[in-house]
This record gives sequence, C-alpha cells and structure tokens, in this order.
Amino acid sequence: MGEATVRATKTVLVALVMAAVGFTSGSWLTSASGTGGPGVGTAGRAAGIGDVSSYPKIRGGVWSRGPNLTDARGNFQARQEHGAVVLNGFVYLIGGFVPQEPPPQPTENDPEPFPFEGTGEILVYTPVGHPTAPADEEGEWQSLPQTSSFPVSDMHHIIAVRHKGKIWAFGGHAGPFEPTRKVFAFTPTSSDAPEGTWRRVRMSDGRRCAPSTDTCLRLPRPRAAGAAVSIGNRIFLMGGVVPFRNSPDPVNASIRTTRSVISLNTAKFPLEWKEQTSLRRPREHFNAVVAKQRIWAFHGRNEASTHMRKVESWVPGSDRWRREQLAPVGTSANILARVGKCVYSFGGEFIASNVTGTLIASQVFHLPSRSWHFLESTVETEPLDASGATSKHGTYGVRFRESATTKIMAPGGAATAWFDPTSKVHVFDPPAGCES
Repeated sequence: MGEATVRATKTVLVALVMAAVGFTSGSWLTSASGTGGPGVGTAGRAAGIGDVSSYPKIRGGVWSRGPNLTDARGNFQARQEHGAVVLNGFVYLIGGFVPQEPPPQPTENDPEPFPFEGTGEILVYTPVGHPTAPADEEGEWQSLPQTSSFPVSDMHHIIAVRHKGKIWAFGGHAGPFEPTRKVFAFTPTSSDAPEGTWRRVRMSDGRRCAPSTDTCLRLPRPRAAGAAVSIGNRIFLMGGVVPFRNSPDPVNASIRTTRSVISLNTAKFPLEWKEQTSLRRPREHFNAVVAKQRIWAFHGRNEASTHMRKVESWVPGSDRWRREQLAPVGTSANILARVGKCVYSFGGEFIASNVTGTLIASQVFHLPSRSWHFLESTVETEPLDASGATSKHGTYGVRFRESATTKIMAPGGAATAWFDPTSKVHVFDPPAGCES
C-alpha cells in the first residue's frame, strides 16, 4: 500500500470537548475508582454522555478503507440497515436499503418520494488470504447469482446470525417499516464458495419447508431490528421492535421496543420457541456478543432514549440480566464487534428533542474487568481516505480474518442520521493486547 498518511482521530462526542485523561500507549488503565465510575452529570444525562473524566483512555488500532460495495452490474452500491454475517470466512450482506433505480419521480401528491427501497441482492466479500477461494476473487466484493438472493426482495433490519454452518435470518421490516415473522436459513453449496440457497424451515424436522403443504417455522410475533447470538445448539433472539398501535416510540408510531428474549434449539424437534429471561430494558438497534457462554447486550434505543448507555449481560438459564458499567457515550445502530477480550464500539445514531445526528465515538469494553475505556486510533488517508469510520450508523461491526489478522469491518451504513447510505467500507485493525 506504500507509505500511508495517518491521522489521529479525536473522540469528539456531540460537540463536547473532553478533558484529556492520562494514558499509556497500548496499555489498559483504570481510573482512581478502579474501573471507571458510572457517574454522570446533568448535562451528561441529557446528552447520553458519561462523566468523561472517570473513563480512562487508550491509544491504538488503525482504520483503513476496503473495496467499496458494488452491485451485480459493477456499480458502487450505497447500502444501509442490512444484516452482516461471516460464514466460512466470507462476509455476507443481507437485505437493507439501497437507492431506487431509476429514482422515483415527484408527484403533486408526493413531491418528495422516499428514494430508497429494500433489496434481496446478497453481496459477499472474499478476504485476502482466504484458504479456499480463487486468488482473483480475494479482496473483492461480488453479487451472488439470483439463485442465492434473499427470498423477499424488500427486506431491511433483518436479524441474522451464523449458526451450525448456516445463516439464519429472522423477521425484519418489509417495505417501509412493518415487522415480519418469517424465518429463513441459508445453506452454502460448499464451504469453499459463497453461493448457496435460502429456504423456509420445516418445524417437524428442520428440513426444507414447502409452505403450501408443511408447517414452516415463524417467529411467535413479528419482530425487527433486534439481535441474535448462537450458543451450542441454540439461537437466542433478543429485543427489537414489535407492532403496536399508537406507540410512544420516538421514531415510528406503529411499533414499540420489546424486552423479549426467546430461544430456538435447532437440534430438537419439532422446533419450538422458548421464552427466556427478559432484558432489563427494552432495546432495539443494538448489538450483542457472546463471551464464555455469557451474552452481553450493548447500547440501542427505546421509548425512553434513542442513544442508550446501558449494558447488561446474562448467562442462559439464570433468572436475571446483570447490570454492567454504563458506556461513556450512549448510542444506537452503531458499529460493534468483539475481538478476543475486548468489545469495540464506534459511531452510531441519536434522535433526541428533534435534534438528530451521528456520533463520533470510539469506545471499548474490556470483558475481564467489565470496564469501559475511550479509544484513540489512527486513520489512514491513503490510498483511500478512511475518515468517517467512527461516525456512521446503519451497519454492523463484522469480525473477520484477512491476511492472517482478525479485523473489524463496517460495510456501508450512513454518514448522517436517518437515510444517507454509502458504499464505503471501513476496516479496523485492533490494537494488540486483546486477541485472546
């Protein structure tokens, strides 16, 4: 790549100028209170920002640009609100909003028509150094053939997870913002190539379901914008939004957030959803990770806050979720992924008091100490400018392996609140110290 120009990113948080805290490059620090106090002043409560002096800062990690998203015609494809899953080393993008082509024309009745639509096109990235992919496909995005497209063409905010060698997709919004109940599973043709087929799942035995003659697995009720994780034979589906008339939700009057947690044992037939211990707080547009059989739920939004600082964790089978240290900055729809002992959180969206925007934020949660830190990383500006990596929303943090290194990808997303999709792909190379 040559000699890259790098620039230190500043953790600017909703126009708040933070007092610098002492830090040592590449090392974990604790504040005077041990793990950083969760206290927050009045202004911090209003803005979803903690007392920043109580959170230590570390320095490390590098942002760069990866190849831009491209569609089946080879054109750049701006995309947001998609699902993102790694399967057999390939990075899959599922559903989401893309610009309508051709753009809708204004009418007297609708002078500013909504210019985006859901898509069933599946994009796949083959990392450099993939063990089985052809060399000419490494480091490139490709659009899978229509036989591998998602069965419903207008879906977004799908809840997707890798589980037992397949990708499972739950619910999501159809059309504008209408939660759905359908469940699909993607089975790759082989582990060496990204192509495969989506199918409904038969409840009696987990095989391909023919809706006209079989009973297909569905969600107990429509749901979108939640989170899912895989542990053993079970998938745990958490939070999200469900239909609700006259909802107090600040974003959409037809839905509300939920605390519901349900699980599905895919090795036990007939397939059946089981109610699990509910989240402490309802949340949607959030992320969850698994570490040592414990599920951790980060950030999100609900009727009380569009940019949550709250974190909670739970061991399946226990009777309550455990409170964790508040994040320095509240956010939702952000980039989040776990690498080893650390959970990295970047950017996100807020919608408060008729003021909307994205957050320029870099924060990291250290799992062993259960403590938050601010992160100051560098941004490469050559050969492609990676600026904006820590200030977008509407995408996922995807942990993947490339060139024998574990990295975090943030494919597409939006640079401003609501809808502003981009084809830019940002890649974060985490600092040393959290690999295991």
